[in-house]
Amino acid sequence: MFTTEKSRKQRQTSKPKNSRRDRQSALSVKRSLATNPYQDYEKRLKVLEEEQEKLLQMLQQIMETTQKSTANSFSLQDLEQSPAYKYGVCVTRLKDLFKTDQDVEEWLNSHESGLPQTPLQYLEEGKFEVVERLIGMIEYGIPS
Repeated sequence: MFTTEKSRKQRQTSKPKNSRRDRQSALSVKRSLATNPYQDYEKRLKVLEEEQEKLLQMLQQIMETTQKSTANSFSLQDLEQSPAYKYGVCVTRLKDLFKTDQDVEEWLNSHESGLPQTPLQYLEEGKFEVVERLIGMIEYGIPS
């Protein structure tokens, strides 16, 4: 299989056939160059304006939700009246008095000053005032 000089030259000088895709992309480049350069800018501007409008609507919804939630939010006074807060205050005051958790537990489960229930039972029933008075009496050294 000898190749001739002529066939070799033909292969070297022959241009590759353009594929359909290459021709289409070349046409699209020509079309884009022929169109108005501001047309693309106007499309982008329109898209940006639409996105800006969507963001403004989202922001408005967030602000409305925030206003509703702040209108329904609790004040500090409401928090101080909650049972969990009062329970926490009582336990903190007891820890300051007794220094160890074991001593706090013993006092909460003891029958203090002839009361019919333990301080823990009063706390569980939500009668925080009774326990707060007892703690105050201990803090100020008033005998029960």
